[in-house]
Amino acid sequence: MHFEVTTGGALSSDRRHVGRVHSAANDLEAFANGIATLVEHLVRKRGYTCIKWLSVINEPGSNFSWWQTPPNRPEPIKPALAAVRKALDARGLNIPLSGPDAMYGFPATIPGMHNCLSLLDAYDFHDYAVDFDFRCKGRLAKQVSNARLWIQQARNEKKPVFVTEFGSMSYGWKPDKEGPNSPPAVLAASEYIIRLANAGVDGFNRWSFLNRGDLDGQWQFVDTWDRKEKKLLAEYAPHHNSYFGLGLLSRFTAKNSTVLASTVSPVMVDGFQRVFCAGFRSPKGNITIAIINDAPTDMPLKLTVSGKSGNDPIWRYRYSKAEYNRIDVQVDPQPVAGTDAWADTLPGGSLTVYSTYKLDHTMPGVIAEVEKK
Repeated sequence: MHFEVTTGGALSSDRRHVGRVHSAANDLEAFANGIATLVEHLVRKRGYTCIKWLSVINEPGSNFSWWQTPPNRPEPIKPALAAVRKALDARGLNIPLSGPDAMYGFPATIPGMHNCLSLLDAYDFHDYAVDFDFRCKGRLAKQVSNARLWIQQARNEKKPVFVTEFGSMSYGWKPDKEGPNSPPAVLAASEYIIRLANAGVDGFNRWSFLNRGDLDGQWQFVDTWDRKEKKLLAEYAPHHNSYFGLGLLSRFTAKNSTVLASTVSPVMVDGFQRVFCAGFRSPKGNITIAIINDAPTDMPLKLTVSGKSGNDPIWRYRYSKAEYNRIDVQVDPQPVAGTDAWADTLPGGSLTVYSTYKLDHTMPGVIAEVEKK
């Protein structure tokens, strides 16, 4: 669970504050004690077990975001992190801190130059500029390269790396635009996961599962809100594209899975690679392979799996143009002719998942497994 807290009680009544959703705290001790008190209440009194990491400042460092002083000047976050760590430790709360919660993805800098890193137990980033390389001059490829810098730094320090918010605003996003959940946005976000998982990112949180869809565009996976009548819906239905695209990708990836080595022969269109693959082995040994074809045309596929134990059958699941903009999709397992090698065709603009999990459409997705002894 990615847990963020914004408190306003530490603001003084003087002119140092910028605004309700922009101001840094004037009193860092009060700010830190407020967060620590809330965490203590949730963990000890309410018995929450899902709070694994604590991010205390959302997207600092920009003049549109939180943690500023007048006139819209971003403040450093190191003093705040130190104050929160001290307040948590005083209560015996060993909740690790995650940050810097930076906007715009992975900065192209040497990670050691950031003076707050020693206070962080995990590195996390947000990215809403997700799009295909062929549309944004190779930006995603640059993000993958930048991510490897941070991942190497984190591995040396025995820390994980997370993408705690991501999605695409490249196809429209406010106030209630469908852009974030349009087919290309969902496909680009799926490709983002596949490529950054291969780079070594440890976890992803795509914003947002139950968003109402009337503030910063339609991000939700499930529709719970009537945007016209401004009230809860009587029945909750899957939100097209995100539920059957990004939802499909997460449905077969168990927690604590290992990312397998994979190689894709070059599939170039107009100078850009267009097919990407990531493989996952679950703690119990189940295999899931996700493949993106972001080109508009079909691509022939020959897939070989080496080192797979047993002859468990492989099942295919797919999100492609035939499933775009629909809520009546049934994604049921389709048999694959082979367990270690097979041929197929990747439709243009598609996500295909091959897995040893056999999950009918009505079955719950995989969440966690206990490793085989």
